[in-house]
Amino acid sequence: MAIQHDNLTNTISINDTVNANSSLNLVGQGTGTVNLKGTGQNLLFQSQSLATYWFNGGLTSITNNTVDVTDPLGGNTATKIVGSASPFVGQSLTLYPMVYTFSIYLRTLSGTASVVLHTFLGVSPFTGIGTLNATVTSSWQRFTFTTTAPPSSASYTYQLDSFGANTIYADRKSTRLNSSHVKRS
Repeated sequence: MAIQHDNLTNTISINDTVNANSSLNLVGQGTGTVNLKGTGQNLLFQSQSLATYWFNGGLTSITNNTVDVTDPLGGNTATKIVGSASPFVGQSLTLYPMVYTFSIYLRTLSGTASVVLHTFLGVSPFTGIGTLNATVTSSWQRFTFTTTAPPSSASYTYQLDSFGANTIYADRKSTRLNSSHVKRS
């Protein structure tokens, strides 16, 4: 574990791997205890089966376990997503007031494709709480963004879209949504 303290801004930075049962307590004079805990659990339902359990639209096809490309670990677990006019692939779930990190590995067969990864309220007015505009290349790349859910729980959608008539590949084994919370006592 690496701990750094910045005396100018009174900020502490901690770099360490956290698993499902890890927690960290920081005690400061007169400030109480801050408990940081990562769930370590993938909150996305059936993330290993993008073609089966995720909603989609505007696609020509979506195929799990394609043999077109190998996944980042050399296997055949990539999902082939062939877009058309306005393609999207996503999943909705209830989020609670916490910080969430969404990550996915993407690539093309050749060339590049622009994609948008975003999170938005799952009902009208579909308010967004996080967006990442990305350029996908022919090498596996991990795209990650962090969002903070508002103070009350609600249904939110995590979605990959706006890639047009391009073909992209997602490593379904590494598609994840994790949470962490900060609680002051």
